[in-house]
This record gives sequence, structure tokens and C-alpha cells, in this order.
Amino acid sequence: MPGCTHKLFMTLMEITPQLDLPVSQDIELWGEEARAQMLTDFAPIHDWLSEQSGGVFFDDLNEIGECRPISEAQVTAQALAQIRTAHMPAFSPAGQQFLAGLGGADAPRRDDEHVMRAG
Repeated sequence: MPGCTHKLFMTLMEITPQLDLPVSQDIELWGEEARAQMLTDFAPIHDWLSEQSGGVFFDDLNEIGECRPISEAQVTAQALAQIRTAHMPAFSPAGQQFLAGLGGADAPRRDDEHVMRAG
């Protein structure tokens, strides 16, 4: 099975530039709760760094707490739709079977709340 996984990964890497997807800076991977926690947790470190450097160390620190406009789940759905529409022949039969099974009515879903708790 590791060979199949590696081949699937390599094919995804090969076709990714052909997909029409948002730029990575616009994709939210953490969620609002996790971002707020990161900002809270990093504030004392930032304060220390600023004290050591004699000025504000990161002038954009608050951006840590700002969610990006497009969720990871939305981009995943876009990518999967494009792969299924135009790129399935690039994958091995095992890869095609795996991709065909993603996102169906019975498929487990990662909602944003679950992702935030896992982080």
C-alpha cells in the first residue's frame, strides 16, 4: 500500500499547478478559535522579543488572529471537483478508486470545529 500512497501523492503534486485554486495566503487552515489561542499564547513571546530588540518586533502580530477568507474545506471541495472532472486518467486505478470514494454521503467529514479541537 505505501507504493500506492506515494504514487497518489506524486500524481497530486504533478497536477496541482493545473488546478484553478485560490492562492495559499487566502486559505484558512486553523479556524477562529485556534487563531485566537495562537495570538494569546504568542503575545508574551512577542513582548519579550520586542523588549530585547528595543521596539515592536512584529508590527503585524494581530494578523495571527485574522482568519483567511476561504476555508480549507471549500478549497478541498474545489480541488476534488476539478480532479474528478479533468484529471482522473492521470491516477492509477487504486488512486481513482480512492478519489471516487472521497466526499460521498457516507464519507466522514472534517468540520472546522473538529480541526480546531485537534490542533
